[in-house]
Amino acid sequence: MNLNEFIKQIQSETTWADSDRNSVTIFKSESMRIVLIEAAQKRRTKATYSKRVISVAQVLEGKIEFTAEQQNTQIEKDK
Repeated sequence: MNLNEFIKQIQSETTWADSDRNSVTIFKSESMRIVLIEAAQKRRTKATYSKRVISVAQVLEGKIEFTAEQQNTQIEKDK
């Protein structure tokens, strides 16, 4: 799995040019989905998921603030 190729794909699509975020599903099964999301700086996204587990595995660049079940966590790219 080449993440750099997925990033190039995200950045080349009109959704990225017309918006401040884009994503691509890089793996999908009945029990799990892995999605690569690219967002512009200072982008706020509110997502609601029912009965699903959310896992933020890695920040590739910059940092995000992730809120779930009233808990805030800031995740940064490993140095």
